[in-house]
Amino acid sequence: MSQLFQRGPSANVALLALAILQLSGCGSPEDRARGYYEHGVQLAEQHDYARAGLQLRNALRVKKDMLPAWRSLAQIRKAPRIGAALMQSLRAIADLDPSDLETRLKLGKLLLPGRVSRSSPQAR
Repeated sequence: MSQLFQRGPSANVALLALAILQLSGCGSPEDRARGYYEHGVQLAEQHDYARAGLQLRNALRVKKDMLPAWRSLAQIRKAPRIGAALMQSLRAIADLDPSDLETRLKLGKLLLPGRVSRSSPQAR
């Protein structure tokens, strides 16, 4: 034990961090996924969408069928620059909840080839 304190404070901090990491990995997959999901929702409420998306994707890595995480991720991915990611989220929601008509309609609109919006000059 005396050797531990002779290594210096940075070694002690590293060992403490390692012990904390080992203890935090003991929760069930559902608990870990719920923790990632709740943190992602908090970040999304703070408009930190990049970090929120990361936390929600972490939740889905742990529990692939977590429907609330897929729904939250789809909300974050609504921006046009991440359309492919939005499609992935909408497809997962439609697979997990076939009765969700709103999601199926959104997915259908995205999949329609050559659709023209009413606000575009071509539609006038």
